[in-house]
Amino acid sequence: MIRVHRHAALLVTKDPEALTELTETESARPWIGPKLSATVAWVDRRGVETLREALVKAGYTPKVTSDG
Repeated sequence: MIRVHRHAALLVTKDPEALTELTETESARPWIGPKLSATVAWVDRRGVETLREALVKAGYTPKVTSDG
């Protein structure tokens, strides 16, 4: 089976350590899905705003972008 997703949400970091740190952040962990690479993880689109809020509360300054 092959699937192509038109709308996907990704969490992209500059380095692998940052992604590991984020996946260990208790409030963000539920929204971060499988890692696609050392610096990219899948995010459920429905949780993007909640994840953003969790990251801000944890001291991060995420930038949410929209392509298309």
